[in-house]
Amino acid sequence: MPTNHLLTPAEAARYLRVSGRTLIRWRNQRAGPAFTHVGQKVVYQEKDLQLWLDAQRVEPVRGAQA
Repeated sequence: MPTNHLLTPAEAARYLRVSGRTLIRWRNQRAGPAFTHVGQKVVYQEKDLQLWLDAQRVEPVRGAQA
C-alpha cells in the first residue's frame, strides 16, 4: 500500500510514467489524479496516484473472440 508521501509534479510524472506536460494538461482539464495546492505549489499524494491508477485498470474479457 502506498504511503501518504507528497510528490512534486515531476516526481508524480515519473511515478505514472507520463510527461510533466501531460500532468499539466490533466490538471487544466480536471482529469487525471487528484492534486493539492500547498500555497501556490501543486503536490500529489502518492496514495492518490495509486488510487487513480487502480481506477484506470481494464480487465480483459475472458473467452472473447478477436
